[in-house]
Amino acid sequence: MATQTRPPVDDLRVEMLAKESYLKPAQREELQENIRRDEAYLQGRAPNGQPLALVPGIPLPDADMVRENMARDKAMLEAGTPPKLTPLQIRQHMRRLDELDAEIRPGMPSIDQMQRPLGTNIDIAIAHERVNKARVLARKTILSRLDPENDEPNFRSKELLRTNDPPTVDLRQYWRNYELIKWQKEAAVEVEELPLDDDTFLKFCQFKAAEWSAKSIKRELALSEGQYEQAMMRLQGLQPTMGADADEDEESSDPAPVTKAEANGHERRHDLAWLKAEIQRRHLVQRSIEEALGLKQGTFGQILAGRLRVPTTFISKVEAILAKFDQDPSTLRVHETPVAS
Repeated sequence: MATQTRPPVDDLRVEMLAKESYLKPAQREELQENIRRDEAYLQGRAPNGQPLALVPGIPLPDADMVRENMARDKAMLEAGTPPKLTPLQIRQHMRRLDELDAEIRPGMPSIDQMQRPLGTNIDIAIAHERVNKARVLARKTILSRLDPENDEPNFRSKELLRTNDPPTVDLRQYWRNYELIKWQKEAAVEVEELPLDDDTFLKFCQFKAAEWSAKSIKRELALSEGQYEQAMMRLQGLQPTMGADADEDEESSDPAPVTKAEANGHERRHDLAWLKAEIQRRHLVQRSIEEALGLKQGTFGQILAGRLRVPTTFISKVEAILAKFDQDPSTLRVHETPVAS
């Protein structure tokens, strides 16, 4: 039987650790017991050490078959037993475990979110599973190597990392219909916060009026830290509104100087008008663009209408999606009957 080549113990890359899988202590003990029984049989003894007793009418197992079973059990035991680590390797594995824990925690749904089967919470949980699948498997491998005899059922579970704090990043965009953003080890990837919808902001105002704590509001509405600050700015009247045009002061004789923010606002409204024309020219279904961006239904139309703040990279993201559509029309849906411009 061919022996499977195992990667070096010092290779702590995620993709290599994720391929490793070890047996539980009870499974290894069962294989060891089977091997001891087969060895005793080949020596003409019973498992208790007594000579084999022949039972009339019951033939003894074939010796070649016993040797084959024993060789298979030994191979399984060798492949499923964690390697012994030196003190230096133990320290290296401990550091790698801390790094993996720090990479898995961002984007992890809170305990409260896991207990509330809302659509948003389910999407966040699925996204976290897909993004961190290899890291979770690598973490299990390291824990099995560090404590191979631990038979606690939840010893290797990632649930031990879960807290009641809301996720700090939104990983849902990582598995949408556009290019994935790779995690960087040196710095966390910045995920732009989507604007709050009116219903969520109304509930936010009600909770603030009832003097709820910030932690309770973020947990109840599943808000990240950035979304909470955005809601606070909007509540205090500091959040710029792209859709509302200020009334001109007819009594003023001199025109007010144009600020940088106003110039950016006019430029973005011009970009939105151009973007809307490009979408109509291609007869695209807005909902398919929302799905590609990971937006809620109706959000894209509100942004185009100027009723929601335009995220910083919104225009460039939509341009990338349109460019991809021009190369592969199957990436977005189009109206069967072209809509009027």
